[in-house]
Parts: sequence; structure tokens; C-alpha cells
Amino acid sequence: MATEPKHVKIQLKHERIEGISERYPTSSATYFITADKAEIVVERDLELRRQEAADPEMVERRSIHEICDDLSKHDYNNAKQHLRNTAYRSVSARDDDDDLSVVDVVVSHEGEDPADAWATAEMIREALASLDPKDRLVVAGIHLHGFTQSQIARVLGVSQPAVAKRLKKAEARLRELLS
Repeated sequence: MATEPKHVKIQLKHERIEGISERYPTSSATYFITADKAEIVVERDLELRRQEAADPEMVERRSIHEICDDLSKHDYNNAKQHLRNTAYRSVSARDDDDDLSVVDVVVSHEGEDPADAWATAEMIREALASLDPKDRLVVAGIHLHGFTQSQIARVLGVSQPAVAKRLKKAEARLRELLS
């Protein structure tokens, strides 16, 4: 009589398409995989992380649940960042539980002189161009592209406090140039 293989229960979180809220930005999906397949995933994860590590011997084996949590973090963080960058809650509407899209509350530019807008944009471009390239990357990454300081720190190969210091210095320089 053949015995059934042992199964492992894993959960993966993924970004919600509908019904996203600050409290529940992701949905969970539960899967059952055989212990053999879980072991293959764990071994492959260890192999890949050792290939990327500066000191492969220091890389420790992770459990299947740690791997699933790590896989889920990316979607969770993307969902939270999406909420921060696109949702707007009216301060005056205390009992209004609906989040509004940023598109719904953007100031209208009707009646503005396009020449003024062009001149302002040109001044900003020139001010940004005068910044150190790394400072420009930090400012554009955070203010234009919505990246976090930690994400930019990884790209530049520096710490998050170093990025915060660069951002503060670059913003002060921009204010000086634009005033």
C-alpha cells in the first residue's frame, strides 16, 4: 500500500486588484505542495542566494515559509506604495470613508498662461541640471517616480540615512536656485 506524500501549506500574498484598502492592501492565497517540492524550493533558494552573496558560506538556509514571506513582501510594499501615491482622504469630510483618486482632486490649470508654465518648467530643468548627478537621481527618484529612500539607497549602494541627507541638501539647493 502506497502512502500519500506529506503536504506543506504555504501562503503567498499578492497585490489586490479590487477592494484595496490601507488595512488590507494584499490578498492571500493558500497552496499545498508536497514536502519534496518544498525541499526543492528551499535548496534552489539557498543555491541562488549563495551565488549572489559576497561570502557564500555565510548564507543560511531558509524555511519554505520564510521564502514565501520574502516573496510576498514585494507585492505588499508595492500595494502600500500605490496607496500612498494615489489615494487622497479629504480632511474636511470626517465621516467620508471613501478614498478619492489623486486624479479627482488635482488642481485645474484652466486659464493659466502656457508661457508661464513653460518658463517655470525650464527654470526647474535648469536647476535640476545644476545639481550633482547623484543628488538629481535622489530628487527625481523620490519626487517624480515615487521611490522610497531605501530603494534609492540600494541603487546607489549607500545607506538610507545617506540618501535622506542627500535629499535634504539637494532640496535646499533647489529652493536656493529657484527663489
